[in-house]
Amino acid sequence: MKAALQPLEGQVKSLEEEMKELRTAFEGECTVTMLCNKSVVAHMVDVSEQLEEIKKTLDDFKTEADPQRIPGDIPDDVATFHDAVQR
Repeated sequence: MKAALQPLEGQVKSLEEEMKELRTAFEGECTVTMLCNKSVVAHMVDVSEQLEEIKKTLDDFKTEADPQRIPGDIPDDVATFHDAVQR
């Protein structure tokens, strides 16, 4: 009976080792994904800060371009800003 169980014990041991390898690989992938996500979030924060600076610059431009106009009269889109600069 013990002889019949030996191949099964070998297979169980092999499967346990494979599970450990897969768990390690999975945890490694999770770590890499987490680091990538943190990098993306940090980049998004940086882009958001840059966008706020651009909006402030645009607001300053609106105010300085024609003090007679109310800043809300000039649209906030980039194309309009670009066209105004090209004139």
